[in-house]
This record gives sequence, structure tokens and C-alpha cells, in this order.
Amino acid sequence: MGRRRVVVLAPFTLPFAGWGSARAESFDWASPGLASRPEDDVGPEFIKTANGTKVQILQQGRGEKPSVGDTIVYDFVLRRSNGYFVYSTVEGLGFQPRDVPTGPREYAVGSDDERVISGLREVLMECKAGSQVRLLVQPENGYTPLQAMASDEREPSMPTYATRRQLANHASEPLLFEVQVSKIRRKQQK
Repeated sequence: MGRRRVVVLAPFTLPFAGWGSARAESFDWASPGLASRPEDDVGPEFIKTANGTKVQILQQGRGEKPSVGDTIVYDFVLRRSNGYFVYSTVEGLGFQPRDVPTGPREYAVGSDDERVISGLREVLMECKAGSQVRLLVQPENGYTPLQAMASDEREPSMPTYATRRQLANHASEPLLFEVQVSKIRRKQQK
């Protein structure tokens, strides 16, 4: 009998009761999405993009896709590929210290292109307002160890030394993002 590889991934949920955050309850941020591997045929299908990022569309948005000059406003939860929490822009997650800054991030299409990691940028450009997606960003489309440690080198930037250090130490691993695009601010017509 040949060698067998056994992977045990247990889904877990986090209690939101008592945290009182409407933002945390609007989307199931507790799910790391690792109950099944992207290769399994369970749940919504993962689609592979041109640069190798695997995308799972959890909810389609409405309206038009962003274009150059628009600003995408989004929230995200970032985990390592094994499900370990790294950082979230969503208030009310129990395992993030209260003094860590939260709040939606913005991506100005056309002017922030080189700062946003390519795996996330490629997917954000295809999302409409209200979209919810899960993406598995390959290491070459994420952060290098030096970029992870520089607080303003790449977006989304991590607010604390601990989160930057975690990304730097695990830069050779894929990253799991869960992203919700809250709105797209259109460029002002003149």
C-alpha cells in the first residue's frame, strides 16, 4: 500500500452573542472556509484566476464592476492557509485585541495598483458592490517577508508588529482572505 496523506480540518464557529457588533453579524466572518480543501467538490466551486489565486464566490454583488478612478471599499478577514487568524478589519471578533485598529479599507483603482497585493487586486477588480468572496492567494501573489514587515509597503497593511511578523514568518504559505465589498465609489464626472 502506498503512502497516504491524511489531512484533518475541523470547522469551527465563534460566538458573536454579547459582542454587539452589527458589522460582525452581517456576514459570517467566523467561517475560515477550511471545512473542505479548495480541491474538494463540497460547497461553492473555487475558480482559479490567471495568476493562480483560487476564488470562491459566496455572494454575487450588484451593479457594475469597478473601473479606473473608482474606489473600492471593503472589509476582510485574513487567515493563514491552515485557518489560523492573522487580522480582520471587522469589529467584534473575539480573538482580536480591542486596541487593534479596525474598519473598512479602500482601494483606489489606478492609483493604488502597485501597493495592493496582486492576488487581492485581481479579485477586487471583478467584484461588484455587495460581493462576498473567499480567496486563497498563492505566496508569489501575496507578501514577501520584507514587504510584510514594512507597515506601509503593501496593502492591505497590517497594523501591529505581531501581525506583520506572522505574515513575514509564513510568507511561503498561501493566504486565505474572506472579503466583502461594501461599496464602490465612482469617480466624479466632470
